[in-house]
Amino acid sequence: MKRFVYTSGLLFIFCSIAALAKAQRIEVQNTYSYLVDKDLPNARKCIDKAAYHPQSCNLLKTWKLRAEVYEKVLQERVIPTDAALDSVVKSLQHWLSLEKDPAERQYAAGKLFNYANSWFMTGIYKYFNHQPRIFDTAFHYIAKAEALTLYLKPYMKQSVYYDSLLALSRIDMAFCSYQMKRPVRETDSLLQLVNDNPIAAIENKFILQALLARDRKDTIARLRHIQEGLALHPYSLVLINEEAIYHIKHGVPASFLTQLEQLIKAKPEEADLYFFLGMSANQYLRQPAVNNDEALYKTWIEKAGIAYQAALQRQPDNPVFTYNYGVLIFNHSVHYNEQMNQLGREMVKQPQKWDELEARRHAIEKLRDASMLLASVQLEKSIKLMEQTAQSDDLIYCNALRALDRIYMLVNDYSKEQQTRQMLAAFDRCTENQD
Repeated sequence: MKRFVYTSGLLFIFCSIAALAKAQRIEVQNTYSYLVDKDLPNARKCIDKAAYHPQSCNLLKTWKLRAEVYEKVLQERVIPTDAALDSVVKSLQHWLSLEKDPAERQYAAGKLFNYANSWFMTGIYKYFNHQPRIFDTAFHYIAKAEALTLYLKPYMKQSVYYDSLLALSRIDMAFCSYQMKRPVRETDSLLQLVNDNPIAAIENKFILQALLARDRKDTIARLRHIQEGLALHPYSLVLINEEAIYHIKHGVPASFLTQLEQLIKAKPEEADLYFFLGMSANQYLRQPAVNNDEALYKTWIEKAGIAYQAALQRQPDNPVFTYNYGVLIFNHSVHYNEQMNQLGREMVKQPQKWDELEARRHAIEKLRDASMLLASVQLEKSIKLMEQTAQSDDLIYCNALRALDRIYMLVNDYSKEQQTRQMLAAFDRCTENQD
C-alpha cells in the first residue's frame, strides 16, 4: 500500500511537470494571439513567462517571438527605449545561438548589427556631439556597440568594417577627451583599444600620442610619434605643423627647412606650408650661429619673407599669417639694432674711425626704421583682422600690441606709443598673459 501511495505521488509530480511544460508552450501560443489582437502588454507578459521558464527557455520559437514582440514595443515606445532595445538584443542573441538555418542566422545577425549601429549613433550623435559633450554616456553606448560587434564577428563579415568605424570614433573621442583636460588615463585607455586596428593609423592618433609625450616631457617619444605619422601621411598639414612647433621649441635644424621647401615644391597650392617655412625660418634666424653669420642670415631672411608673402598671397586676410610676417620684419629690425649697438661699441674702442663708423651706423639706423615701419604696418593689420574675427587669439593680439609699443618707442612716435599702451591697459587679458 505504501508503495502504491509513493508511485501515485511520483505519477502526480510527472503529470504536474508535463502540465507546466504544456502551460509554458501555451504561453507562446497565447503570445501569437495577443500580437494578432495588437495587445502588446499581454503579449509581453506571456512571452516573458515563456522566456524565463526552464521548459520553454530553450525553444527557438520563444526567442524569435520575443524579439518580434519587443521590436514592436520599441517601435511604439510603450516602455523606455533603452530597456526595450536591451530586450530585443538579448532575444536576438538567444535566437542566433539556437538557430541552425544559415539564412535565418544571417538575418538575425543583420538585425543585431543594426542595433549595434543604433547604440553607436546614439553615443556619437546624441552624447558625443552634444555641447557640452556628455562623455560618460557616450562611452557607455559606444562600449555596448563594441561588445555587440565583437559578439557578431563569428557570424558576419560586416563587423570588420564596423570595428574600423569604432576605432575612428575612439580616436576622435580620445582627442576631445585630451583637449577637454579629462583624466589622462581616459585618453590612454581609448587609444589602447585601437592600437591593433590598421585604420587607427590616422593623423590624429599620432598627434595625440605626441601631445601626451610632450606632457610627460618625453621629447624623444614626441618627435618619434610625429615622424611615424609623417612616414604614413607625408603631406599631413597637422603633423607638419606639430613638427614645426617641436623644432621651434627645441631648435630648428636646417634639414627641416629644406624638408619644408621640398614639400612646397610638391604642394605649391598649400598656404600653410609657406607659413610653416616662414615661421620655422624666423626661429632658425634667431640662433646665434645663424644670426652672426651674415651670409647665412641674409639667405634665410629673404626665404622667410618670400614664404610669408606666398602664404598671404593665398590667404590675404589671415590674421595669424599677417602677425607672424610682422614679427619676422620686427625681428629683422632688432637684427639691425644689434648691428647699430655693435658699431656703437666699436666707435668707443676706435675713436680714430668715429666718423666712418658713425656713417655706417646712421645708414643701418635708416634701414632699421624702414624695417620697423613695414613691421608696424603688418602688425597693425593683424590687430584689425583679429578685431574683426569672433574668435581671435588673445596671446597673438597682446604680443602684436607689445611689439608695436616697442617699435613706436624706438622710432620716437610718442603719440602712437601712448595709444598702444592705452589699448594694452584696456585689454585685461594682455596683463594676464604677460610673462
